[in-house]
Amino acid sequence: MNLPFVITRKSRLSSLEGNIEALNISLQSQRDEMDKQEQFDNSLVATIQAAADVMTVNTSDDDSDSSYHYTGNPYPTYISKVKALTRMYEGLKKWGNDTAKNVVDIRAAFIVGNGVKVIKDEKFTGSAGREIKFIQAFMDFNRLDEDSPQEWGRTAEIEGKFLVTLETAKSEIHGDTIKAIRKPWHAFPYTVFTPDYDFDQYVFAKYQGSSEKTSFNLTEERFVYRRFAGTPQKPNETPSKVAMVLRNIQDLDKSYWDWRKINHLYASPTPTFTFEETETAEKFLKSVQYKNWRIGKGIVIAKGTFDLICYKGEGYTTLKDEAKYHARKISGATGVPVHFFGYPDLLSNRDIADNTIEGIILSTTDERETWISFYEELFQKAIIMFNKTFSNDLDPKAITAVMPATSSSKMKEVEEVWLPAFEKNAISLETFLSKLPDMDVSQEVERIRNAPVSKSSDSGNGGGKDNRDGGSSRTRQNKAI
Repeated sequence: MNLPFVITRKSRLSSLEGNIEALNISLQSQRDEMDKQEQFDNSLVATIQAAADVMTVNTSDDDSDSSYHYTGNPYPTYISKVKALTRMYEGLKKWGNDTAKNVVDIRAAFIVGNGVKVIKDEKFTGSAGREIKFIQAFMDFNRLDEDSPQEWGRTAEIEGKFLVTLETAKSEIHGDTIKAIRKPWHAFPYTVFTPDYDFDQYVFAKYQGSSEKTSFNLTEERFVYRRFAGTPQKPNETPSKVAMVLRNIQDLDKSYWDWRKINHLYASPTPTFTFEETETAEKFLKSVQYKNWRIGKGIVIAKGTFDLICYKGEGYTTLKDEAKYHARKISGATGVPVHFFGYPDLLSNRDIADNTIEGIILSTTDERETWISFYEELFQKAIIMFNKTFSNDLDPKAITAVMPATSSSKMKEVEEVWLPAFEKNAISLETFLSKLPDMDVSQEVERIRNAPVSKSSDSGNGGGKDNRDGGSSRTRQNKAI
């Protein structure tokens, strides 16, 4: 047996085992370091994600789970604005439904007012009787003398634009006539086209949807289009005034809800029984008298005090201020007075209340003027199509459209401006009557023309020719006609 060789091999084995153990220790140390690094990385990722979550909102708010980084405008495109406002008006969104519907309805009511009327154009020298009669039948057939103007007005307030197509039709009451068919953009996606560098004329209207049944490609004489918002160079992107404050409308609703939740949690008082000794408190807590006690019932407390404690914090005031801010913001953007949102306290006196109503009238003046030009073009194109299709000779320039507005300032304007001008022969009777709200000018003029002139022996009339010479205003009116 070679002893030195055995000893040497054992020494090598011991040394190898020692190296293996040292390697294992090193590997374990490296694994521990890697675990610590992984834990650190996971913690870092979680921290970053938590910070990102704070700055992340759901832009659709209730339609999907997709999230985007915080933005001041959750509806950045025209399509998203119209879709959201339409769903709010239909009551299908989680937030802002009632406020959005009220704002749209109120603005449409102030814009449309007493509806649309057809009158003779002042510049037309001939008789407009046949033209007025045709347009009145046209309005009756298309319900333009009833609820259609309000419906059309609400559509324009949601989409910021309005398109109507014209087709020939036959009525059992009126015979051959023209039918006006509205085309809401959210139901019938369309694009209107203008000439190069002329954004006030619309020459084509083309359906851009996928349905073949509703496809249309209309030339200028077969449609009437108006935009009520946006810029002239983008006639198809027309976000309405209401659509520009969609976030405020939803946040107003949310602030009301949060306020209600706070009231639910903290508005109920908490009965509190206080004793100096713990033993007495425990006995009272286990007593039948306490277990059967309700607010309003009498109870006897020995060496104790009773109190009803409510939440005394001021956190709810931030919600109160937020709701007022959103109400003011929506009011400023749309013209709808703040007391329509439940804040009459923001109106300090009657004068401010009256001026607030005048504010929404001023806010809707541009839209009203746009609607007047829309109806004027609609009436004229209806006459042109009727003439061409049914071989008639009505004059489209004989008539025009008016939308009478009733307000305190309007009546004051009639009293202080138009009545004195009429009395001084500065304007015609037709012009004066057209300034009165809900007045059928042609019928009223005809009635006055056919009314007998009564002669009075009253010396106050003086037998004068008109009211400036001491004559009656009736004498002056009949003479003017």
